[in-house]
Amino acid sequence: MRWNRARHQRRLTDGYDTIARELDTYRPVLEHGGEQLARLRAEINEFQVVTLQVLAESGSNPAVPPSELLARHIVPRRNAAIALSDEIRGLNRSAFIEHQTATATVHRAVERQWWFSLGAALAATLGIAMLAIVYAGRLEDRLRRGRDRDARHA
Repeated sequence: MRWNRARHQRRLTDGYDTIARELDTYRPVLEHGGEQLARLRAEINEFQVVTLQVLAESGSNPAVPPSELLARHIVPRRNAAIALSDEIRGLNRSAFIEHQTATATVHRAVERQWWFSLGAALAATLGIAMLAIVYAGRLEDRLRRGRDRDARHA
């Protein structure tokens, strides 16, 4: 199979277009993550320019081996893009952990409030039950005294 520079250029351009579309839809977790995203976008654009230049150079200057072109131009740009991507991933991870911590704190506070409300409701219920028992006992005592008095009068 013969190497077709135009086909490879087209495939690279399509790949970079896909990356650009994906970056357009990506929303960083942190508000300040946009700065790293802009740097990543610029680095990927630079990577695209360098890649297409190397592709063009590889055909025009057969004296320079492709491995030298890759080592000199592509590898540093790729490493920079990977480093930025790792930085963004680290920021997203720390934001995720921070979000999880905040969620757990809110959950604990709500749970504590729920248990307090349940305890207060239970205490109020027991208090009302005790008042009802005391009141019923007094009524029963009055009825008994009333019956005893009626029995004495009879």
